[in-house]
Amino acid sequence: MGDFRYAPLVIFGLAMLSNVVELKTIDVHLLHGGVLHDADERFLSYALDCSLISHQWKTFNATNAKVVALTRALSPAILRLGGTVCDSVLFSPSEKSPSGNSVILHSGDWDRLVTLARQANLTLLFDANVLVRSKDGSWDPDNFLKFLQYNRMKKTDNLMFELGNEPNNYPAYFNVTITGEQLARDFSILRQIVDRDPFYRGSAIVGADIGNPYLHGKIFP
Repeated sequence: MGDFRYAPLVIFGLAMLSNVVELKTIDVHLLHGGVLHDADERFLSYALDCSLISHQWKTFNATNAKVVALTRALSPAILRLGGTVCDSVLFSPSEKSPSGNSVILHSGDWDRLVTLARQANLTLLFDANVLVRSKDGSWDPDNFLKFLQYNRMKKTDNLMFELGNEPNNYPAYFNVTITGEQLARDFSILRQIVDRDPFYRGSAIVGADIGNPYLHGKIFP
């Protein structure tokens, strides 16, 4: 059975009704001498919140030498650009801002993140806006296709993709509900688009992620 070692684990639980402390002892046996699983070397990774885009990157400078040095020291890792605001973001392949109320990720700002990733040995994870919807209720991939085309032209490699941020919180934050079945269909569209692109075929797609389902005491599905 291998080399087992014994370790006691004591758990204290409060008995709320009787106001006494109940003591329980649990035997935990730890297995040594074998590897059960090797974690990806990028397991410990980090993220940039898309709110940086709406604030014109005032608190983050991707070209700063200290930022490059510190992120390189934490590599290899995945650098995710995501968060709640990502579902308001549209990509612009130029420095011009389209009309409307969307948060615009300009190509120049994205290019600086790509340069940082290359200098620091990072994999970029882009969280695409899933709240851009077609008339039939499905995800509209038009803006993502522009993003993909731009990166293919720039030969941006080492990219991963995600679709939406914490969809279980959409009723609270956006007054929108996307069912699990519909979200699965949207992810299927994303997978098909990525695999049709010779440059990005087979790239990793992650998600869907979930956040805290509680907001002001209300539980969201």
